[in-house]
Order: sequence, then C-alpha cells, then structure tokens
Amino acid sequence: MAVPRAVSRLSSLDSALLICDMQEKFRYSIKYFEEIVQVSKRLIMAAKLLDMKVIATEQYPKGEVYLSRNSQVLDLQFKGLSLNSVVLAR
Repeated sequence: MAVPRAVSRLSSLDSALLICDMQEKFRYSIKYFEEIVQVSKRLIMAAKLLDMKVIATEQYPKGEVYLSRNSQVLDLQFKGLSLNSVVLAR
C-alpha cells in the first residue's frame, strides 16, 4: 500500500498530540480504559522522542463534583515533556 503524499509532509514541528479526559473517575465508565491508557502512554512516549507538543485535558478538575486527576500512569508520562506542552482544565 502506497503512503499518501500528505503523510510525508507531516512534521513534529507543526503537529500535536491531544490526550482528552483520561481521568481515573472514568475508569469504569469507559470500555477498554486500561488499553486506551496503555496506547496513550505509548503515544506520549513517541511524542517525547519527536519533541512534539502534547496537550492533555482534564474535565472539571476543581469543581463541586471533583472528577480526579488524569490516570496516574499518564501523569508519570507527562513529566519531562517539552516546554510547549500543557495540561488544561476544561
């Protein structure tokens, strides 16, 4: 299978990885949560190697109904990311 030309133009300089709402409170609500966390972990590791920006969101982290932090496995991966990466509350 040939690689489309657009793929060859991808660059870590103008790409980002988005990790959305992988909070512990959702562990039992999201089917295959553990598998998704493990794949996300690998993607974050790849983003680190490529020095890509990583954007992670936490849904309602400080509200009345506290939904907890991101998965502890992913929190460990967020350490050592490039300076242009960020974890956002939404």
